[in-house]
Amino acid sequence: MSRNKGFSLVELLVVIGIISILAAIMAPALIQAKKTALKAVCMSNLRQIAISAMSQSEDEMDVFPTADRLLGSGGIFVCPVDPLGKENGCSYEMNELFSGKAA
Repeated sequence: MSRNKGFSLVELLVVIGIISILAAIMAPALIQAKKTALKAVCMSNLRQIAISAMSQSEDEMDVFPTADRLLGSGGIFVCPVDPLGKENGCSYEMNELFSGKAA
């Protein structure tokens, strides 16, 4: 008598159920980690803007530069967490005031 060495249907369903429960538990943690990473990008953008503004203002006798002179047309003024940032081209209020985009 030869016995089949494969898994039964019940064993496979149990393993699939356990994997799906673990995936459901991990999903919110992964979403939270992604949000935290995007916030870190925003903080990095703000830091880069501040460093650039300060170094250029020191070079130009304490005159604060405009937004177009800071870093060109790069995406540094758009925070990835801000849903309206790409439409406006600017996510940070201070940058809008300096660039003349504010109403």
